[in-house]
Amino acid sequence: MNKLSFQQKLWVPLICSLLCITAIFLYETIQTRGLRVEERSNDLRHIDDAGLSIVKQFGDKAAAGTMTKEEAQKQAMALIKGLRYGKDGYITITTGTTSLMNPFKAENDGKDMANFKDPNGTYLYRDIQAAGASADGAGFVRYWWTRPGGADPVPNLSRVQPYAPWNS
Repeated sequence: MNKLSFQQKLWVPLICSLLCITAIFLYETIQTRGLRVEERSNDLRHIDDAGLSIVKQFGDKAAAGTMTKEEAQKQAMALIKGLRYGKDGYITITTGTTSLMNPFKAENDGKDMANFKDPNGTYLYRDIQAAGASADGAGFVRYWWTRPGGADPVPNLSRVQPYAPWNS
């Protein structure tokens, strides 16, 4: 330190301070992102549970014999099709790799989507099927998708939760 000029001695603490501030900023950014992802995951759990409660209500009616299973499924699907959350959130219904109802991609309803890939090459419906069949019985799927009214695909996080009585 004695061989440094006075000006260099002034720069050393400044540079060390800037490095420390940058490290703290990066750490806080990573922490904040993790918190936001956790909040988003919890929001999706709540929305998913709300959609599942609708399905359960109709499932209970079908089990009680007040309506047929097919009519219960049809009415549950119609009700869920109109649900929205946030700016552009919605719920879809699949069975296996078949899309049963997507309110913004009706052209896919009833189609086997096993070979559908997002722009990054992810087999979306295979991942959905795997998440629903996981040991936890539910899970999250990350993929790229075009938002309703949008033009470019963006990263998405979805939650998958099966309704066992209607899985057959």
